[in-house]
Amino acid sequence: MIGRRYQFCKMRILKLISDFPIFQSDTEVMQLTEKTYCLVISSLTGGGAEKLNLDLLRRLQEMGHYAVLIVLESKGADYDYHHHQNIYFLDHVFQKPFLGFLDYPLKAKALEKLIDRLAVESGKPFDCVIASLYGTHRLFARLTMSNVWYWVHCNLSCEAYDQTSKKKTRRYFRTHRKVYKNKKIIAVSQGVRQDLIENFDASPENVKVLHNFFDYEDIQKQAFDVRDIEALKNLESQGFLLHIGRFSSQKRHDLLLKAYRKVNTELPLVLLTKSTPKLKALIDSLGLSHRVVIAGFQANPFVWLKAARLLILSSDYEGFGNVIVEALSLGTPVVSTDCPSGPNEILTGELKNYLVPVGDELALAKRIEEELRLQQATLPVFDKEPFSFESFYKGLRQLC
Repeated sequence: MIGRRYQFCKMRILKLISDFPIFQSDTEVMQLTEKTYCLVISSLTGGGAEKLNLDLLRRLQEMGHYAVLIVLESKGADYDYHHHQNIYFLDHVFQKPFLGFLDYPLKAKALEKLIDRLAVESGKPFDCVIASLYGTHRLFARLTMSNVWYWVHCNLSCEAYDQTSKKKTRRYFRTHRKVYKNKKIIAVSQGVRQDLIENFDASPENVKVLHNFFDYEDIQKQAFDVRDIEALKNLESQGFLLHIGRFSSQKRHDLLLKAYRKVNTELPLVLLTKSTPKLKALIDSLGLSHRVVIAGFQANPFVWLKAARLLILSSDYEGFGNVIVEALSLGTPVVSTDCPSGPNEILTGELKNYLVPVGDELALAKRIEEELRLQQATLPVFDKEPFSFESFYKGLRQLC
């Protein structure tokens, strides 16, 4: 019975994909000598990987490449994607047929066929398919496509040990090893690369490091966007400390708030994250409700970064630490935990002084206070070049 339903659903999905409208735009008319790229990601919720994919799509198209972005789920998109070209949502053609364990094979097949369909429209197979985030990687692990690079944006071992039980941690390692073994992988930092090789059976020759890239000109432009400046006029006049990141155990808002409570300052702490009952309860329990502002998710965080006196990163782990580069590019000092992976690859030379041990509430508070007391007019030299699009693109061309 399930077999017949599976075949019926499979045929229906393939029919939907064949009828799925593909719109050509002027930017897609290109010489076949240019590279073609297919980016795939789970969703467009407000994270660094999601923004990076949107930025990469735009930059590749501006360079004359045929590039598309396939998003698995359209729900919960925090980023405005409507001004981007060639974005396709898989759930517009694939609706779960409720076949339990067979849903995933069907979804993988739907993804493969959609990629094939888009490749036909471009006039040749994609030179490079770049898949981001584990939900997407699980699908590609079921397929036999040879030109896929798995873009890993976080330290997987740290994520594994952040599970709620030892059983879940063991399962995490087992399932992730199965996905990443002998795959071609792009790691966002040296730390992520080393973790994949040591703990997830990735082959050293197959794991390449491409640091995240940043459009410094666009960051500067958005930092002075008058429409967004209005939202923080009152805060800017008195100055404030800033933290950017979703409320999760990884980001350690508990450590951040406890350290902030120890800092001798009248400056408020602004959190760019969605408000949740648990976060509000944590703030109230520490008696900080009058000093902490939950500003919500901001599509343009650069206005806030430019105006802040100090950016604080309190995480137990990261993949790279985008906000550190963004803050330094705007001349805003940073205090960060020396967590795996990324911060110590960005904060080098004199900038190492901004690092504090992971999980050390007192050291974090002390370093914040020292930085506020110094009030340096100029930051130590920050080398932007390793994190430029030009550097990233050079590495990408060597891969595919």
